[in-house]
Amino acid sequence: MPTAASRRDGEQDEDPVAAIIARVAVLRGRLVIWDTDLAELYGLTRGRLVQTVCLAKALPGDFWFRPEREEVVAHGRELAGAVPTRFVFTEHGAFVCAQFIGTKEASLRSVQIVRAFVRLRERNPGRNSANGEP
Repeated sequence: MPTAASRRDGEQDEDPVAAIIARVAVLRGRLVIWDTDLAELYGLTRGRLVQTVCLAKALPGDFWFRPEREEVVAHGRELAGAVPTRFVFTEHGAFVCAQFIGTKEASLRSVQIVRAFVRLRERNPGRNSANGEP
């Protein structure tokens, strides 16, 4: 493993999986990632991510959902108007999104996202990612 002195300029110390873990939230008892965070990880705008998912019409409702206004506010996320325009994605939803996007970057990043969710489940073994129930 390179030391700080041997690293090339521009290389980051940060563990990419740890950085993703910091973006994962618990909503309705489920581990999720916000649309804006997922879009950034995949190198897209939020609008492009949502458009890609909506056009595919193949992402099941249990892989992504629209949080209630109170949930958005409780997590400190901005609202556009009175109606929540945010979405959250489960681990499976985030992974399938990468397949819809179809880029090498999204495919590689999806592996890191899955590792982040796995690491969180390992830290909290009572949580079942499929239904969020202990």
